[in-house]
Amino acid sequence: MRLIALLDKKNEEQLRQIAKETLTNTAELPKGILTIAKRLSSDVPFLKEVFGPRIIIPLCKLLPKSRKKDAKPWISTEELKEFKQNCMAICHFIINDEKVVTIAVEEIVKVTELLAPFIIFRKEKQLQEAIISAIYKICSNH
Repeated sequence: MRLIALLDKKNEEQLRQIAKETLTNTAELPKGILTIAKRLSSDVPFLKEVFGPRIIIPLCKLLPKSRKKDAKPWISTEELKEFKQNCMAICHFIINDEKVVTIAVEEIVKVTELLAPFIIFRKEKQLQEAIISAIYKICSNH
């Protein structure tokens, strides 16, 4: 997305501001915020700069809903890559911003249920650690 690339223009603040406003306006469209959150989930600083802590809500909507306890979590390698990005962004916000913890608890009641299934992926140690840290922070703060 070329618009997102404009956010990288560190020495062109006016251009960056126009890009942020355009992303904010696009986010108001029915699927706009989900599309932007999905594209920017690998770049947490831009997510934070453009949308702030409330971006956690659409990031959580991008994760699969929890399944029945007996169901095995079948996720393709490609889906795992995408969900991992989203989980890592969610965890980063929860771990580093107290406002996000409050939003996670008050508005995304089952945020831990969305994150927890991704702990089982053994080869994803960084993801496991981030999720455990985020869940611990939520539990210890509320």
